[in-house]
Amino acid sequence: MKSIKFLLVLLLSAGFMTGCFEQEDKTYQGPVVVEFAPAPGSSNSYVRTVNIPTSGTATIPVPIQLVGPHQGSDTQVTFTVGGTATAGLFSISGTTATIPANSSTGNINVVVDAAGWASLASAQTRTVVLTLTGGTFQPSEKYKVFTLTLRKP
Repeated sequence: MKSIKFLLVLLLSAGFMTGCFEQEDKTYQGPVVVEFAPAPGSSNSYVRTVNIPTSGTATIPVPIQLVGPHQGSDTQVTFTVGGTATAGLFSISGTTATIPANSSTGNINVVVDAAGWASLASAQTRTVVLTLTGGTFQPSEKYKVFTLTLRKP
């Protein structure tokens, strides 16, 4: 009988202690912003190096993301293009990208054509620097620049 009372007191004590912990809200509470996502295969790099195909074209997606709740309509993201790569080495359709409604990610597609790289020697590189400038939401100051290094094999 003594052991039953002891177990009952122990169970009641455990039940009272679980209700004492404060629930922590871990949802993002800051302003909605857009930013570049880290380079594929990396947890924190915003620099990516890609070998140019030896023939044909290749599309290189540069991921952008919405930080905040999904939006009911498309989110427009504007950006500028800089770097050492000239227009004959790559192309990007416009200076606006879209994150679709009810989604948190989109891409800026950089298209490279091997024919444009014919005049460059092997192992030469050129950079494409993308900088988010605004759109539906302001860019995150910390993650608004992405550098894509294009390398001729």
